[in-house]
Amino acid sequence: MQWDHQNNQIMRGRFIFIGLVFGVLLAAGVLTASPPNDSIFRALKEEMNRSMDGLKMGNLERPYYMEYYLEDGKHWALSASLGGLVFSNFRHARPYKVRIRVGSYHQDNSNFEFSRPFGIVSGSGLAGSYLPIEDNYDALRRAFWLRTDYTYKQALEALSQKRAYRRNLQEGELIDDFSSAEALVEVAPEVRQAAPGASWEQKLRRLSSLFKIFPQIQRSSVELNVYQGNKYFLNSEGSRNRLPESVVGFRAAAAMQAKDGSPLRNEELILVRDLDELPVEATLEEKLKDMATKLIQLAKAPLAEDYSGPVLLTSEAAARLLAVLLAPHLSGTRPLERPEGGMGFRNFSQSSAWSSRWKARVLPTFFDVTDDPTREIFNGSQLMGSFSVDREGVRAKSVRLVENGRLISFLMSRSPRKEIFHSNGHGRSLGSAGVVQAKPGNLFVTTTEGVNFSKLKVQLIKEVKAQEKPFGLLIRKIGPVVPAGSRSFASAMETAGGPLGGAFSGLPEGPVLIYRVWAKDGREELVRGLQFASMNPRALRDIISAGNELAVYNHLTVASSLSGVDLLPTSIIAPALLFDDMELKASRGQTRKLPVLLPPFGNGS
Repeated sequence: MQWDHQNNQIMRGRFIFIGLVFGVLLAAGVLTASPPNDSIFRALKEEMNRSMDGLKMGNLERPYYMEYYLEDGKHWALSASLGGLVFSNFRHARPYKVRIRVGSYHQDNSNFEFSRPFGIVSGSGLAGSYLPIEDNYDALRRAFWLRTDYTYKQALEALSQKRAYRRNLQEGELIDDFSSAEALVEVAPEVRQAAPGASWEQKLRRLSSLFKIFPQIQRSSVELNVYQGNKYFLNSEGSRNRLPESVVGFRAAAAMQAKDGSPLRNEELILVRDLDELPVEATLEEKLKDMATKLIQLAKAPLAEDYSGPVLLTSEAAARLLAVLLAPHLSGTRPLERPEGGMGFRNFSQSSAWSSRWKARVLPTFFDVTDDPTREIFNGSQLMGSFSVDREGVRAKSVRLVENGRLISFLMSRSPRKEIFHSNGHGRSLGSAGVVQAKPGNLFVTTTEGVNFSKLKVQLIKEVKAQEKPFGLLIRKIGPVVPAGSRSFASAMETAGGPLGGAFSGLPEGPVLIYRVWAKDGREELVRGLQFASMNPRALRDIISAGNELAVYNHLTVASSLSGVDLLPTSIIAPALLFDDMELKASRGQTRKLPVLLPPFGNGS
């Protein structure tokens, strides 16, 4: 039933959060450096040289490009509920991947779906597995030898099918499959993140026990995840990178029912680069109490009806919405070539809704959009989307994407498109079964005509009256967002252990804190039970005003593929937004009767 599903999200979310944080790739903050370890690079380099020189089957092509990728990561996961430790785990793993390209930069085995005995797969020439966690030179060489051999044979098969497919097509303009890039050598010292230790176990016990004073809440958890690692990248063009990786995630979540049985939940997520950067315990206590209090207030709020009209979003809520309506459509990654009957990798190979909007207006004229992964701080807030080198070994660059509302560029990997031939250092994600996709890092949405929030509220009321409506809507908080073709850690709860589906809807989970703003007196009234109706990037043209203060939304996005999962820290920096028309629909869902007995503590003890 619906309530069973949502009620268990709090528990299931713990395990999803562990898997997500474990794979995150992020340039580290201030960490303790350890002596350099070159045994990994030596094993990778020697096996790559041997393969590039000798890998050949009969009259078939040799590889023209090869890359090795290794992530050496350690992960600590702690969770507590109502003062009791649920688990305290540690894991050390070394996932690795091999990519091989045969043919030429003009045409190779990539960007194509091809048939195998087990179905349709990508021709990306990518394969991977896990390595021993110790620096055993022979074990490393053997693993990369076998994976290289497998990947080379797969690449040859893909290229053969791709050439056969193209022979049956009419002659037309062909775009190169791969662009050239300068060799980049950046070898940072290895790093060590301090383990959370017993002190954090005690801290989680104390923080989770705060929910005892809110007996109405039926599920709650407090979690800490700490990831520390080093990313190794080596390619046959001469690039060699070792980059530190670190992320710390603190998450608290709670769920309960309203009197009518409707399921409700609220959560708090904080992402930083180092344990010392988390708020002090007293601040965390206040955040948890405020989260629980608002959840209880929400349970007492009246149900809302379907609505279409003016809507104002705070800067925090607007940033979450733009993570869905804007960010995914700035990628210049082109979809895979797909023979008739290909499976299409579901949403993995989705093209941007703006792929044909080059130089066209996509936003109101008073907006500019820039992605700048080189910035680490904005107005005192950490930008978790910062990185110096992308997944393809290309230096990250700042890119102006929208100017005066007009789309002037795309985020690019080394997969060219008709308008842009070279990477701008945004090849971050292994989507589409191994095809590197361009994704944002720190996405800045700015306006040249911003006003303060009180004026925005006045404008909302004015627009409501002009449309002869009794009230407008103010959204102060939105739940976890689900960018199309990817999913965040919280939304992954929806599909944990099951087929990918609902989590790829491209919609936010929905407003958590939404208020009616009455036209007659400006009074705010909390309501519940509203979800966003079907929305697409065209809705951004309905923005009529924006705020003059920017909020930072740091989140983890999961970019899923048939070859694995990439986890991308991303920052959206945006102002408050006023829409002249937005549609929200009443969403009741299935309900379940309230528990027969009172809780065993608080009023029921």
